[in-house]
Amino acid sequence: MTIVGEGMVGFKFLEKFVGLGGNGEYNIRVFGDEPWPAYDRVHLTGFFSGKTAERLTLGSRLSYEENRIELNNRDANYWIGSWRKEND
Repeated sequence: MTIVGEGMVGFKFLEKFVGLGGNGEYNIRVFGDEPWPAYDRVHLTGFFSGKTAERLTLGSRLSYEENRIELNNRDANYWIGSWRKEND
């Protein structure tokens, strides 16, 4: 399964999907445009008043690995283009 967009909605989907055991049946690849895992955008302004990036992060890279989810952060177009070259 490929998920493009690793924001709050994508993260919540993965959370529920893993909770239902979907990561045991599917290889999951997630592509995101930002260089870090999903974070709480709703409370992002808290970052400017002292909240750390770690406190805003929804899931650690380790949690993705433990749940057998391949996280590809950077530029989604870059990753998808690379994947297509490998699989064409």
